[in-house]
Amino acid sequence: MAGLSVGRLMPENLAPLAILSVVLASICAILSSRRAICKMIPDQAAHNKFIAQASIAMASEEFRLVSPEINHQGRLPRKYTNEGQGAKKNISPRLEWYNVPEGTKSLALVVEDIDAPDPSGPIVPWTHWVVVNIPPTLKGLPEGFSGKEEEIGGEYAGIKEGNNDWKIPGWRGPKLPNHGHRFQFKLYALDDEMHLGNKVTKERLLEAIEGHVLGEAVLTAIF
Repeated sequence: MAGLSVGRLMPENLAPLAILSVVLASICAILSSRRAICKMIPDQAAHNKFIAQASIAMASEEFRLVSPEINHQGRLPRKYTNEGQGAKKNISPRLEWYNVPEGTKSLALVVEDIDAPDPSGPIVPWTHWVVVNIPPTLKGLPEGFSGKEEEIGGEYAGIKEGNNDWKIPGWRGPKLPNHGHRFQFKLYALDDEMHLGNKVTKERLLEAIEGHVLGEAVLTAIF
């Protein structure tokens, strides 16, 4: 029997039909499997919509730092620099933050040029602004806040500005021979207030907040 062909098991005119039936059955099985797999793959448009909605939801809940004056291309306006009219006024930019982590007792801000060149090395960040003991109940700092804590009063009166890398307190805008540097605004949510004495620097702040950071929010602007 092992040597018999299909043609010998049935009339010759039915053999091709039997072979065709086997082939068709195989094709149907393959198509059925593919249809089942296709049903498991979600519609691409629906998938993209889900991802977008999830991203928006996550963004709405995360600790964020923004500035309405920094445009959509992420550029620091010249009025906040030490060039042109900005050099005469030295105006600090407006900042806003959202979703401060639960348990935050104070906020601290450090602003640096993270592309500053150094004669003795390739790059060493240059500090433009240090601010400590910002009450977590505040939603931001107004434009031109630097140097006017007591003048503005209220909850702003207890905020303290540290020394920048020019060894003077408060904001100092950039003045660059070559533009294109990145300026990083980093806001720290802390589980305590910082007691750093009269002379506050970035180095002292970063050392003091070690182990007290509940969250960080970063805004980067180009100038």
